[in-house]
Amino acid sequence: MLLAMSGGLPTDDPWADRQESISSETLRGIVAQGVHITTAPGTRFQYSNLGYALLGQVVEVVTGRPFRDVVSEEVLAALGLHETGYEKTIVDDEQLARGYRKSADGWEALDYSGPGAFSCIGGLFSSGRDLARWARWLDSANDDSGEAGPLSVASRREMQQTVTAITHPDDLTGLRETRIGTTATASDW
Repeated sequence: MLLAMSGGLPTDDPWADRQESISSETLRGIVAQGVHITTAPGTRFQYSNLGYALLGQVVEVVTGRPFRDVVSEEVLAALGLHETGYEKTIVDDEQLARGYRKSADGWEALDYSGPGAFSCIGGLFSSGRDLARWARWLDSANDDSGEAGPLSVASRREMQQTVTAITHPDDLTGLRETRIGTTATASDW
């Protein structure tokens, strides 16, 4: 349900985007205080970065390794994505896209966040060449090539299937939140 964005966790943008660099211990502390769910788990799509961050914690517990190391070694290296990683130094500064925020004085360049417990939400830097290689590898599950990699052809096809249908307009906007009065605690995860 967490992978399919149907775990009942609330939409958390832009809060989660600002949490990328917190430690796993800090994330676990936040969760230990209780996390509100907004819908019964498994019943509705609701985008939640927290769900992916929790999945990253599961990967760390199961493997005994930091999530970023697992992805770097088991996925990125296996696919030859040598221009993709969690540190901005993986891409030359002049090739990095930068975000900006409008302020009273004009447009202000935003700093990049560092890797941390929320890096599972997508905190990667990459080149266009590596993104094209990634897309070709995913797509190869749908033709006769079935390129080798860390996931089988069947798993890649499964990744491309709809798991949780978006059936309500608010599922896309995150503007409507219906509290059902349930608080999950760390022991529930």
